[in-house]
Amino acid sequence: MNTANPARTALAGIRLTLGIGGLVAPGLLARAFGIDPAESRGLTAMIRVFATRELMMGAGLLATSGAELDRWLRWGVLVDAGDVASALIAGMRGDAPARAVMLTGGAASTAVALGLAQLKGTPRPGTA
Repeated sequence: MNTANPARTALAGIRLTLGIGGLVAPGLLARAFGIDPAESRGLTAMIRVFATRELMMGAGLLATSGAELDRWLRWGVLVDAGDVASALIAGMRGDAPARAVMLTGGAASTAVALGLAQLKGTPRPGTA
């Protein structure tokens, strides 16, 4: 496990923290994002689905290297870009509180940036 790149370490840490938090305390995580879980039936179940995804993606970042790591990073950037789009759509439609839109969109945007930074910093075979 090589975690020398700070972008990779930060991204894996964010994913693992959100994953563990979402599995252990989904209601607390919802409230941190400005959503009252009591007003949204099924929200805790959806948070746990999200949390499982984040745990697996964080573990993939820490457990791989080379071309396999690049695949995890690319998929992560695509998933996170989808999360950014979802947050923007929710904000435009008024489907979620502004705090939730800002925090989820901001977190997903940060994850996109970290993933791209790691991809840019990953040495390629045949390059110096």
